[in-house]
Amino acid sequence: MREPNEPHDEWGRPLETINKNNSILNTIRDIFFFTVVGLLFLALFGWILIVFLPYYFGRAIWEKFELWYINK
Repeated sequence: MREPNEPHDEWGRPLETINKNNSILNTIRDIFFFTVVGLLFLALFGWILIVFLPYYFGRAIWEKFELWYINK
């Protein structure tokens, strides 16, 4: 008799279980994959910050300088 929460297909047959043994190769593969994904994410958003942040930050500083110069 199968348990109610046991994975099964639409006809009630049990699904093949995936080998849940974490080998060292699977761990290394996961670490490498998520490191690469993280570096790509950082590169993309780091590039966006490097390109756009100086413009907006510099514009805000320039506006404060203009207001100070006009009101002095």
